[in-house]
Formats: sequence, structure tokens, C-alpha cells
Amino acid sequence: HSGPQPGNYITLGTVLSVPFSRGNIYINSTDVSAPASIDPKYMSHPMDLEVFSRHMFYLQTIARSEPFKEALSKDGVHQDEQYLYVAPSDTASMLLQGRGGVVETNLVYGTFNLCAIDASFFPLIPWGDFQASVYTVAERAADIIKAVYKI
Repeated sequence: HSGPQPGNYITLGTVLSVPFSRGNIYINSTDVSAPASIDPKYMSHPMDLEVFSRHMFYLQTIARSEPFKEALSKDGVHQDEQYLYVAPSDTASMLLQGRGGVVETNLVYGTFNLCAIDASFFPLIPWGDFQASVYTVAERAADIIKAVYKI
């Protein structure tokens, strides 16, 4: 396509806010510039696929209901649909290693001096203010680092 196309457009989205699928990341080299091996394993848990599929079907129901139906159809024909899946977080869960966890209390399993200080280790997306949870993790991480280095 060359530029905007004429017509009415809308984006309807759904979020799998409590995914059960777990991927993995492996460091393959001692060279810090070498890329890690990343396999997110999106939708690898059957419950994720079931719930997300139901959400997608429901979005079709919404798009085919008024007032969207009238706005999104041309001569009574529903227009093309496009789909995209994006994983928001939970890529390095803090669980027991045998249950698919990636990090323990302070460090990434199987590493020395490697910490995960972000939202990736939340086993489930927190309810409520997500940013407040990230700030809490950052403050706790700062406390741990200060204690380790006696700052």
C-alpha cells in the first residue's frame, strides 16, 4: 500500500493478562556482544491458546455489532481483519527452577552476579497499577545492591 487508504478503520485489542506459557533465554557465550538464544514459546500452554482464541472470537462479535458494524462495512460487506499477538511480560518468572522459573530471590539460576531487575520475573501480570509494581522491584533491587556492595 502507498499511504493511507480511504475508509473507516478501528483497532480492537485483547490482552492475555495472565499467560501460563513459559519460554526460555540462554546465554551461549562469555562474549557480552553475542546474542542470547531466545525462545518465548508463545501460546505453548493450551489454556493460553483457549482463552486467547475465545477473546479473538469475541472481538469479532463486537466488530459485527452496532455501531461498529455500520462504520466498518462497505456496502453491507464486513472488511478484512488482521491479527497480531504480542507478549507483554512474564518472560523470566520467579518460580522454583523445576517449575520453569528463571530467577531465585536475588539471581538468575545457574549464573554468578546476574540479576533480573525488571518486570520479566513476575510469574503473573500484577492486578492494578503495573508501574507501581515495577518501581517496587527497582527499589528492592537497589536495596539488595547497596547491601552487597556495602554502600
